[in-house]
Amino acid sequence: MKLSYSSAKDFQTCKARYFHKHVAKDVEKESTPALDYGVRVHKAFEEYLKDGVAFPDDLQHYQPFADALAVPLDLLVEKRLGIRADGTACEFYDEDRFWNCKLDVALLNDLTCLIFDWKTGKEREDPFELEIQAVLLAAAYPTVKVFKGHYVWLKNSKVGVLHNLTDVKRTWSEMRAIAQQLYRHQQQNYWPEEENPLCGWCPVKQCQFNHTA
Repeated sequence: MKLSYSSAKDFQTCKARYFHKHVAKDVEKESTPALDYGVRVHKAFEEYLKDGVAFPDDLQHYQPFADALAVPLDLLVEKRLGIRADGTACEFYDEDRFWNCKLDVALLNDLTCLIFDWKTGKEREDPFELEIQAVLLAAAYPTVKVFKGHYVWLKNSKVGVLHNLTDVKRTWSEMRAIAQQLYRHQQQNYWPEEENPLCGWCPVKQCQFNHTA
């Protein structure tokens, strides 16, 4: 079993959605102009912060957010992380990974880490995504003890609220509980269709609640 924030959210939203996307893998990969734009924005930040590649003309207004990261701390950009079931760090693609994530940006020293997550959509503060990133960072950088993070709402040129992510033990317990619930569904091969606000955008067209088919 290999989990990420996005696959866990799929499972919590609808068991059938999770099954078709991550187990059967019999639906098309989701692609919308909004998703494609988000990918392009993330790539622009990565290329600028890693290699100094200028932002495209139509994304130049985002550069001040990147420039604000020029501080005397270690900078992680689009860092891929993994964690095993025993809580030890591993690589993103390792076969024995339990959870993985790719964080957008993190600033850290030996004791403290500040995470930033670029968002191009509507504002919706869900600190669990940042909390997962903190758990995986804590495994990879064991001297770091304090974790905090912001979402950056680029559409509104706004840095979101500051989330305290330091209680990585609590988050790790929550991550394990989700995995245990998923394992029970796997054992029973039970993947019910569940009506939810995302039904209109779901790639599982055969679902009884999907009215876009």
